[in-house]
Amino acid sequence: MMGKVKISIDRESGRSLTDQLVDGLRTAVRLGRWKAGERLPTREELKASCGVSRNVVQAAVRRLVAEGLVVTRPRLGCTVARQSRRPMRGVVLHVDTGSGIPYWNAVLSESLRQSLNVERIDCCNVGLYYDSRGKMDSFDRERLERELAKGPDLALVTASMSRRSGIQRIMDAHDVTYVMTGTAAPGRHRRMLWAGRRGVCVGMDDFVADCVRSNVHSVMWFASYEMSDFNPCELLKKSGIAVERLFLRRKPRDYDYSLSHFIELGRDRMLERLRIGPLCDLLFVADDHLALGAIPALLESGVRIPEDLKVVTQYNKGFGLVLTKSLARIECDPAATAAEFARGVAEWIKTERFPELRMPPYLYVRGETFPVPMR
Repeated sequence: MMGKVKISIDRESGRSLTDQLVDGLRTAVRLGRWKAGERLPTREELKASCGVSRNVVQAAVRRLVAEGLVVTRPRLGCTVARQSRRPMRGVVLHVDTGSGIPYWNAVLSESLRQSLNVERIDCCNVGLYYDSRGKMDSFDRERLERELAKGPDLALVTASMSRRSGIQRIMDAHDVTYVMTGTAAPGRHRRMLWAGRRGVCVGMDDFVADCVRSNVHSVMWFASYEMSDFNPCELLKKSGIAVERLFLRRKPRDYDYSLSHFIELGRDRMLERLRIGPLCDLLFVADDHLALGAIPALLESGVRIPEDLKVVTQYNKGFGLVLTKSLARIECDPAATAAEFARGVAEWIKTERFPELRMPPYLYVRGETFPVPMR
């Protein structure tokens, strides 16, 4: 039974063995490797072929039964459910370079898989880890190479500007069409499409209006470097609010984009600024990686939030270790973004033309550190 399907288990990937086994069996069922009503390998066969324990196999089977992909019958074992007979329209590989906000990326990946499954498109996600010097983890690279070798219909790559060139070299080495998302169109590559990922930042206007209503006279904008996105400085100045710009000492390169290194940079820069003198009325942190370092530095220095300083961040959702209370933030809905990506992929599978994406807007979400009554 296992001869027709080979399920690879990578014990160094960081993912649970159960998740890997479920993904392998789910993909095989949805691609029709086992027909509706056909018996799956027994638990002992799965245990022996995949090199996992019986508990892992049982947990994987329970999840597939809960999803309705397989059914268990006395003396027959597990068989493919009849409704799973619908053929899949295509296979998509989602490559996540992990350079964004971890919470946002996690929700995006899972929502994308679910949205594509509704369109009867199979989706495999490969998350890439980079060390402190910006080098891709060897196990992640090997897994990416394996998935690309399978020849997916389309690869969807979500990558920051700093990691784009490295991932493009890998993609260009394979005969796979891929979509590169981002805020600026990159150069031409052999089989690359491009989809803009910029959303309308209506939240910035709401944020500045809140500053005016709350009598905020000065704002510090803390960013990694002078970037165009999420820059409230001009709007604040037009509203008569003073702005102080605070940047890291140098523009981050690839190796600076590891989470631990970015936290350290944000913490050191904030401590350096605190030694100069008092801060403004409000701190706007344009990156949650910086916030993970800057906010603890403030608290260690005795700055009370929000009594002494109000704080607004970009995103700041899913980071329980920043503060126990929520911060006001400007964020974009990752589930809505995934649905728009899925729409573009479905259009490509149908017509081989990737449409212009209509990305959801970035919204301003009030938090406890900016207590303005809702109207």
